[in-house]
Formats: sequence, structure tokens, C-alpha cells
Amino acid sequence: MGRVLTVISLDDMKKALFGTLSQKGMNRESIEEIARFIMFYFGFSDHVVDNRLSAAERDLFYMLEEEGILGTYQEEVALKRGKLWRLHYWVMKKDHILKLARRFDEECDEECDEEKSVYDDPTLWERR
Repeated sequence: MGRVLTVISLDDMKKALFGTLSQKGMNRESIEEIARFIMFYFGFSDHVVDNRLSAAERDLFYMLEEEGILGTYQEEVALKRGKLWRLHYWVMKKDHILKLARRFDEECDEECDEEKSVYDDPTLWERR
């Protein structure tokens, strides 16, 4: 059997980031910008090479690593001259991203249910 491919959508990424970064005071617009950047940067892959990042981008990736959104790994490649070349990668933690996105959906559903309950009780709208 083949490997199951987990796909992260832009919407999943926005929800996961909103669930974590909004608690740190970041506004929705900034979170959506970060989500678009991450999805653009990773593209159809789940990992990217670290040496493509600028210093500011790397700082953002470290922040997202602290939130469990991204992780790192490295591999060593032997060169012809006998030296080792270390490659550092950033990887999306897809399972954690989807878990955060689902938790965001559940919290939204609860809040939406609370909003609907106001309209369900006709006595709240009676004039006194």
C-alpha cells in the first residue's frame, strides 16, 4: 500500500495559526499574511531547505517551531573530497496543524451555538 498524503490547505493553516498566535496578541491580518507566506514558501512540499531563508524568515520559522507548527531535521551528505555537507530542513508538522485547525473549528462552533441561543428564546425580545 502507498503512503497516505496529508494535505494542508490555506484555511487549515490560518485556523491553526489563529488558534495560537492570536493568544499572543497578533491581529487577524498579520496571521493571514503569515499563513499565505508559509503556504507559498512550502508549496506542494512538506519540507524546505533552510539555506533559502532570509534572517527575518528564519526568525518567523523559529517562532512557528515554538508553536509546534514547524519542525527541523538535518542530513549529512558526503562530498567527493571526504567532507561532510550538512543540510538543514524545515518541515510542516501536518498532524499538529490539523489538530489545531480542528480545535479552532470546535471552539467556533461552540461560540456560534451561543450566538444562536440568543435568538432561540423569544422572551428575550419582549418589550418591558
